[in-house]
Amino acid sequence: MNRIFLLLKKNWGIFAILLLSFFSIRPLLVSGFFPMHDDTQVARVYEMWKALRDGMFPVRWVPDLGYGYGYPIFNFYAPLAYYAGAFFIFLGVDALTATKFM
Repeated sequence: MNRIFLLLKKNWGIFAILLLSFFSIRPLLVSGFFPMHDDTQVARVYEMWKALRDGMFPVRWVPDLGYGYGYPIFNFYAPLAYYAGAFFIFLGVDALTATKFM
């Protein structure tokens, strides 16, 4: 018991940072969708994965957005984070979890 108090006293800053960071990432650890101001991120990650699966690289045009007519979304938004999300989908996680990993 005395070792624990000594460890806490010696490294109190690290434990404080860990505690504060836990409260900030807690919404990402729950199952299901998390509230955010831009709910289209999951669809964009899924569309990036789908385009890469279809053999398109670099991905510029996604065929399912724009009411089914397609949309050049990755010409207007930086695609690097979406490539990372698509990588997680290729590893076997779903699009929502891949968005949380991003």
